[in-house]
Amino acid sequence: MGQIQGRGLDARQSAACSPSSPPAVLEWLARDPAKQVRRWVAGNSASPSVALELLAFDSDRQARQAAISHPGCPPTVLERLAHDSDLSVRWTVAQNSSCPPAVLGRLAHDPDPGVHGS
Repeated sequence: MGQIQGRGLDARQSAACSPSSPPAVLEWLARDPAKQVRRWVAGNSASPSVALELLAFDSDRQARQAAISHPGCPPTVLERLAHDSDLSVRWTVAQNSSCPPAVLGRLAHDPDPGVHGS
């Protein structure tokens, strides 16, 4: 982290999208004040589950959606978000290829046809 701490946005974005960035760096960048950096972390195939859990509850909608759709998003997070009041969140959970079968079963009975039809 010392290599990118205090560096500009470009350096942080570069680290956030690099699949070779260490998990600790990606976890640190998941807390970055710049929403663009958090979005890159959420879409990084190498992002650790801790970073994805943070970003699944991020204030930025795009970072949140990217984290929820990430195949590495922790099952416990997907389970919690299957009850979210936001339809798009529940839909994204249902679309996640790693969504646990029990969660998919619950979402199959979602009151919104857009969720249970996915």
